[in-house]
Amino acid sequence: MFDPSKLELLIGPAPDAQRHVLEKLVEELRAALPAMQQACQENQWQVVQNYAHKYRGTSAVVGASSCAEVLGLLEHAIIVSETQPVPQLLASLNEAIANFEHAVIVHLQTLGALNERSDNH
Repeated sequence: MFDPSKLELLIGPAPDAQRHVLEKLVEELRAALPAMQQACQENQWQVVQNYAHKYRGTSAVVGASSCAEVLGLLEHAIIVSETQPVPQLLASLNEAIANFEHAVIVHLQTLGALNERSDNH
């Protein structure tokens, strides 16, 4: 789920500002996921937890509730040393990121903010 009203409360209604924040978060989540998967394979749970903690808060603040929820579950699993579900949670995170990215595109199209979108995004 994506709740754009949370983002608007944070930075206002400006389409360009929303586009910048949303595209940056999608880009960072997409970059963090392989690093988290690699850390999981190497049993580097603190690395996974650090990523989960960082992006859980950011996702929640901008309204990416599904990402925030999965990241919270990841963080909790590691805190309580229940790492068995972590690979499946990472798969769920991948799906949540894809859904968030799709919702962002729809939202930005609604705002008309994709018209000025650069070709490298």
